Amino acid sequence: MAATDHWSFDANGLDAYVVVDRWYHGLAAGGLRFSPSVTLPELERLALTMTRKWAILDLPFGGAKLGIRGDPEGSEKEIALQDFGTAARDVMRNRIVTGPDLGTDGRDISVFYRSMGEDPYQSAADPLARMGFHPTPRPRYTRLLKEIDEVSTGLAVTHAALAAWQQVRASADPPTVSIQGYGSVGRVVAEELARRGARVLCVADAEGSLRHPDGLELETLAGGPAGLMNRTRLPPGTEEAPREAWMEWESDLLVPASVPDAINRENVGEVKAKMIVEAANIPIPEDIEEELHRRAVFVLPDFLVNGGAAATYGLLLIREWSRKESLLREVFRRIVGATADVVNRSIAEGRNPREVAVEMAEARLRPPGSPLP
Repeated sequence: MAATDHWSFDANGLDAYVVVDRWYHGLAAGGLRFSPSVTLPELERLALTMTRKWAILDLPFGGAKLGIRGDPEGSEKEIALQDFGTAARDVMRNRIVTGPDLGTDGRDISVFYRSMGEDPYQSAADPLARMGFHPTPRPRYTRLLKEIDEVSTGLAVTHAALAAWQQVRASADPPTVSIQGYGSVGRVVAEELARRGARVLCVADAEGSLRHPDGLELETLAGGPAGLMNRTRLPPGTEEAPREAWMEWESDLLVPASVPDAINRENVGEVKAKMIVEAANIPIPEDIEEELHRRAVFVLPDFLVNGGAAATYGLLLIREWSRKESLLREVFRRIVGATADVVNRSIAEGRNPREVAVEMAEARLRPPGSPLP
């Protein structure tokens, strides 16, 4: 399905896009990614995913996604962000909100907003305040976002995955796990699953996979460069393998937590897991998900389980919060509750979990002029 609106820009010679899948009371939100893989069709898929994610979370945004096609480690990144912000100012102002995504961080978003002459907090808080919401005041907003933003997605994925595993397998025994990606989400998922008794057999990053039949000693992997595992003190029995090996071992759960289309037509035959938890956005094309469903692999879709950061951001902007514990409880309540509903219906009706989750999201979408939640 094509996006509602999209715009193309030149960002210091790089292709840049703003895509809106759906407006909600004139407002849409989604991250800004900077990656060589950025294309307009990919951003349309991601914007649709954001629409469904906001709906599942019951938060008042339409789905959007921004992207620049380029090397996020390149020397021209800051100039490209400045050019993009300047060019997109009139499109963005007072109606599209963005934040960090693949290849960007908080500093990059500040550069982007400064070039627009806008403030990241006010650009979202002001429209929502006019709608009747009560955003968390800036000092507390900044403190709470800093405290939990980088861990909220990984924590929510962990809670949802373990609850769903118990429902699907009707067992309290912790699963074995293989994870693709060791960035802020994959690392947190690995550590939190292990802390709750799961055995993390394999983790893959950009340099390859590490695996151990009894479970990796995750504390030995800490301290590596950003997004990479530390390979300088691997314990005996740890095996180094190619990146694609993360799917090849017999694990109960697979957690793609990195790039789009990580499981695809070429490698889907390697999947041996009983459940896949989509910690990344669009890590599996929908037709491949359907094939996995026919093979009795239970796939928890991205927009259902990986909305921890989105929920944190959205909740801070619609209500005043003072403590991270209460905020995280509400994040988990929304995500784990929605996941449980989808799992129950999927099992009872024998249907693809994505199909059920999409129905749930569509039911929660409101017409653009409908009353606010």
